[in-house]
Parts: sequence; structure tokens; C-alpha cells
Amino acid sequence: MHLPQSLKKESKSKSYTVAVDVDTAAARIKRHYKFISSQELDSLRNSSNDGAWKAAAEDDAHPVWEAMPGSYYKMGSDWNDNDHLDVEIEKNGSGSKLLITYSSASSERLSGSGVQKLMKEIHSVAIGE
Repeated sequence: MHLPQSLKKESKSKSYTVAVDVDTAAARIKRHYKFISSQELDSLRNSSNDGAWKAAAEDDAHPVWEAMPGSYYKMGSDWNDNDHLDVEIEKNGSGSKLLITYSSASSERLSGSGVQKLMKEIHSVAIGE
């Protein structure tokens, strides 16, 4: 089912504290979920004759990327058609704090077990399980 973009999205968030440094947690999550950085998107755009086309396809997923290595990362993209997933990782002593936010116009999806399972999985990826 494809919902119109005009529907109001609601969010569900979960935070975790992990005993993994911010850069390692961010690298694991980025790699596992194939989030794309702004630099990678620019590189893709300039890489070849079809680079602009490939970059446009990535842009369609509304990627989110902010990075201050050693202290903070925010990454995200569209998920399950019209939903959106954001993961923030910030330095917390020698470990990190994760804030995972899942947005959807579907209250059923937000209240279902799939979103909770995804959030637990992101935590597991961050700690290297």
C-alpha cells in the first residue's frame, strides 16, 4: 500500500547506551544498513556517465547524514516505502548513546513488533553482535 506523502507521520523512538566508541558504533550501523554519506553521494554523482542517475535514486530515499567524527553521527533514510528511519550516535564517556527514531503514517506499523525488533537489531549491530 502506497500512502500519500501528505499524511502526517508519527514517530517512535528508543535510546540505548552502549559500551562501544561512537566511531565504531557508527561504522557498524552505516555498513550494516547501507546508509550513504554526503561525500559518498557526491562521489557517486560525479563518478561516471550514469552517476547522476544513481545519485538521484539514492536521493529518492531521502538520505540523512551528519558526522562529527569522535563525537556525533546522524544517519537515516526512507524505510518500507513511506516510512523513515534515523539513527543518532553520540559520544557518552568511553561509550555511546544511540537514539533510534522510526517515523510512519501507519499507527499499526509503529505499534507492531517489527519496529521494536528493528530497534533491538540496530542496538545489536552497534555492539558488534
